Amino acid sequence: MIHIIYSANDKYFKMLYLSLLSCVRRTKEDICFHILSMDIDTKKKSFKKITVNQIEFLKETVKKYNINNQVKYYDLTEIYASLLGNGANKNSTYSPYCMLRLLTDKVFDLDYVEKAIYLDTDTMVNKDISLLSNIDISNYDYAACIDVAGSIWFGNTYINSGVLYINYKSIKETKLFDRCLEFIKKYYRILPDQDALNYCNPKKLIIDKKFNEQRNMKNDTVIKHFCKAPHLFPPKIVNIKQTEIDKVHSILKIFDFDDDFKIYLENVNDPKLKDILI
Repeated sequence: MIHIIYSANDKYFKMLYLSLLSCVRRTKEDICFHILSMDIDTKKKSFKKITVNQIEFLKETVKKYNINNQVKYYDLTEIYASLLGNGANKNSTYSPYCMLRLLTDKVFDLDYVEKAIYLDTDTMVNKDISLLSNIDISNYDYAACIDVAGSIWFGNTYINSGVLYINYKSIKETKLFDRCLEFIKKYYRILPDQDALNYCNPKKLIIDKKFNEQRNMKNDTVIKHFCKAPHLFPPKIVNIKQTEIDKVHSILKIFDFDDDFKIYLENVNDPKLKDILI
């Protein structure tokens, strides 16, 4: 079974759903999706966790494609408050939900989840995700791709944490996540979890960019990441998410996920699902 992790609040549920849908439609192997969420108030915003009804909707969705697929839900409100609630990044301008992946070794049954793929909600899976899970990471804490923008400023081994293939056996031995938690409790960072995963001496395997394509789609793209992308000529920041379908078509010129979009729009426009796909 392939284990896949997402972390989100209720406002990012549409993106999570689209990403998950793209994955189950293209993957033959059984998948267990682990959904992390929490309630949290910061100085600037209040965030609400994903609802029980939304989780039930995901469970119904994944079983349409494989009856053995599963969805497990984790409310990390209390553990986040106890371990990171008073840290240097408690009012980070970046989403605090990204830091939840660093708590997974404390809530997962590590005899069951030996390895897992973490995906940001603004990703879409373009090919069978077993192409990633079949990579041998036995001697590494995680596998990840270079961050296209960050590598310019922080060196050519600086990775993007939006797609991670995590080896929990190694994490347990090296205590990488514990060291990452200490890092983000002590140091304020614009990208707290990503910087921690880069700077806390991980045993990391850098893999081909096709597993986290941060720019234009290619024929071999496995995972497309709709992340914020700075462009030099002309100078601008492009930040188009997969739920902005018109812009995905007209600006990004991406049509690879149109079958996913069709299913998504049918559900978004279904009055019975208006309280779920908010």
